[in-house]
Amino acid sequence: RIYRSDVEDKKTVIVFPNSWRNIYTAVAGMCNRHNVSARNIHAFCMDEWADEDGNVAPITYGPSLGGSFLSEFYLSFREDLRPKLEQMHYYTNENIGHYSDLIDETGNGGADLIVSATGWIGHTAFIDPCTKKFSADTLEEFLYLPAGFVDNHRITIVQNSNGFGSGDMYHTPRYAVTIGPRDVMHARDHLERHDLGNAGGYSSWERMISRLQLYGPVCKELPASIYQLTKGTIY
Repeated sequence: RIYRSDVEDKKTVIVFPNSWRNIYTAVAGMCNRHNVSARNIHAFCMDEWADEDGNVAPITYGPSLGGSFLSEFYLSFREDLRPKLEQMHYYTNENIGHYSDLIDETGNGGADLIVSATGWIGHTAFIDPCTKKFSADTLEEFLYLPAGFVDNHRITIVQNSNGFGSGDMYHTPRYAVTIGPRDVMHARDHLERHDLGNAGGYSSWERMISRLQLYGPVCKELPASIYQLTKGTIY
């Protein structure tokens, strides 16, 4: 996508997951070696931590997802190949109320691509089931919900604790801001990856979530199942 945006000189809007250090530095490294410019990339961070009052974590917060993205992706490019800094979008208290609108406006109706991965609870980004933010009476209503503040599901908090030091739930954020189902549905293409397993491969319950997402009914109780309604590739 970065290569095509360069050679075709075409604006490309991508929603990126975080953190993904090895992939981001590898991609930037290849672009640096082969002089591929990312000047046309407009990036949107998929999610970010927040506190119980809905305040978005600043990029200066140590575990900040937006801060990680800037460090791992943006700063890994040679300076002459980087996009303009204002093309790197991350959550703030000022933009959380219209983050989905920013994606639509920048991407002429939606992102060109969302890169994502499902979680233990079957979420995409932090679109968790059984939360106040993403409660809806019908699937149709659910699909129109925009980005916003979410009280994370307990299973998501447990999963996130693995990235905060050996399951230390006390120091694991319990709230976040995230894209919504609307952003998934508006995107023109999707790249989803399922690599939840341990080094030896998937465990049975991780395979269960993957199979439910891919082959089960499309339902708001398993938010990532909505990818069945979109164009894309799931690895």
